Amino acid sequence: MELADVAGVRAALEQGLSPVQLSSLASILELLYQVAQHKDDTRMTPSNLAIVIGPNLFAHEPTSLSASVGHHGGRNAILAFLISHFPELFPAYAPTDTIVTALTPENSLSLLDVHG
Repeated sequence: MELADVAGVRAALEQGLSPVQLSSLASILELLYQVAQHKDDTRMTPSNLAIVIGPNLFAHEPTSLSASVGHHGGRNAILAFLISHFPELFPAYAPTDTIVTALTPENSLSLLDVHG
């Protein structure tokens, strides 16, 4: 993807969303981008994340099954693009490795620790 294409998407987001919505979207995409960086361990690629998260980000009431399938495919492709190109779309949000870390028995709480 060329830098001009990313700039066009960024401009469309800025035009279509309020500053609060844009900031919220950036925060969500930052988290999803970080999860996608661990796709070898989690199998959560940008496309897989889009399939899981997309229905919660994009409201839609399809009128037919075929319209629904077409809409979901387009929605998922858009969200996968946004996740994949997060650093170029939101350069002010520098990705860090501290947001998502692998859970291990040493760094996670067990139910017994919380309720025990």
